[in-house]
Amino acid sequence: MKQVDLIRAWQDHRVTLGMINIVDADHRPLYTLENPWMHNEPNVSCIPPGEYVCTPYSGTHYKNVYKLCHVPGRTDILIHWGNWEKNTQGCILLGTGSGIMKDEPAVSNSMEAVNLFRGIIGKEDFILRIHQG
Repeated sequence: MKQVDLIRAWQDHRVTLGMINIVDADHRPLYTLENPWMHNEPNVSCIPPGEYVCTPYSGTHYKNVYKLCHVPGRTDILIHWGNWEKNTQGCILLGTGSGIMKDEPAVSNSMEAVNLFRGIIGKEDFILRIHQG
C-alpha cells in the first residue's frame, strides 16, 4: 500500500497550509489547504494529525477523488480540488502552488494537482500520515 505524508507548515485563523509527499514517488511539489484547527469540529476544522487509510471515492459532486476512513468523530472527509477555504468543509484541497489569490490564502492549479496525484496513486487504497510541522 502506498504511503503519503502531509506535512502541515503554516496555520492562521483562516487556513492550514502544507505539502504532500508521496513516498517512493518522484513528483513535483504538491501543496495542501485545509481549514484551521477548530478542535476537530466537523465541516470547519482540519483533522487531527495521525495515520488514516484513504480509499478511492466518487460521489455526485466530487468524482475520482479519495476519502479518509476512520477519522475519530468525523465522516465524509475527502481529498479533492478547490482553491480557497470556502471550497473545503473539513476536506483536504490539493494544488501545485500556494500563496495569496484574491487576497486570501489559496492553492493553485488544483485540478492539475488532483490529476497528478491520481496518476501516481491510481485506484488503490493508501495510507495518509498527517504531521504537524
